Amino acid sequence: MSSSPDDFILKPLEFYEMPDGLWYPHSRRMWSDGGQEDQSDRNHYAGLLILEMMSSVKRDARHLFRKSGMDRLGAYQKGIYVSTSARGFHRSRIDEGFPMHARQDWRAAFAAWRSDHANEVTEIERILADAQANYGKMAALLADQSPAEFKRPDG
Repeated sequence: MSSSPDDFILKPLEFYEMPDGLWYPHSRRMWSDGGQEDQSDRNHYAGLLILEMMSSVKRDARHLFRKSGMDRLGAYQKGIYVSTSARGFHRSRIDEGFPMHARQDWRAAFAAWRSDHANEVTEIERILADAQANYGKMAALLADQSPAEFKRPDG
């Protein structure tokens, strides 16, 4: 069996719940110059925020596609264009022993950390908000709607 040399996550890994209801593996360790190193809290939370944004985009796009008349398979297929390559898992598919962080829990930990480090993530959050809006516009175009008509299901 072969795979991309970039498709791996260093141990120890933990699972984090995202807006699409799936749990995504994430590690505080990274590969760097042939060795492992710990991520900063800033990079750890930036990674989680990116996963959260992409998971939300996927959920919203699929909802939009279904609402525009696509069947489930069609919505899944078009959703690939606005989805992350990270693989999310249903909670029942994750072996016992892995640390699991419900979305409300990791968001609360992030909010506590952010209260003392807002200057480290404000620009990241702004860029992610802009990216999410642009992905929403792309999803609207894929659903054959005007991007101006795009309305998020929760907004």
